[in-house]
Amino acid sequence: MNFLSPFISQERTLNKASLSSQKRVFEVLSNLLQNPDDGVSGDLIYQKLFERERIGSTVIGRGVAVPHCRVEKLEVTRLAILTLESPLEYDTNQQAVEVFIAAIFPLEVNDVHIQFMAELVKFLKRPNMLEHIRKADSNEALYALFSQ
Repeated sequence: MNFLSPFISQERTLNKASLSSQKRVFEVLSNLLQNPDDGVSGDLIYQKLFERERIGSTVIGRGVAVPHCRVEKLEVTRLAILTLESPLEYDTNQQAVEVFIAAIFPLEVNDVHIQFMAELVKFLKRPNMLEHIRKADSNEALYALFSQ
């Protein structure tokens, strides 16, 4: 078990999706992250992700973006993992991205999200981790990389 395990589920993991725009990627990520039981809708998540992206690109390099935001009414941090069949020109710098790790945080967290993002970057820098992510051949295999 690693630090990501409590925040992710297999239902929030989608491998090798065929999406061709940032808008569509955010729609899928928002749907993966929503939970109808807590009143946090996909529409609200979508809006918040785009608001955060306007502040600055969440591309961290090497084909990876980490869109994230804080959301009202959310009680626990959630992650969604999405990989694409083909890289997508993601931001105004025309950076190609094929791995998306979206995180939503409760509104009340202060520095917790910064620490969380730092741990996520360390996780992604593990030897061959990005290669393993890109080579995952199913949702289950992708989920296993993040949950073990």
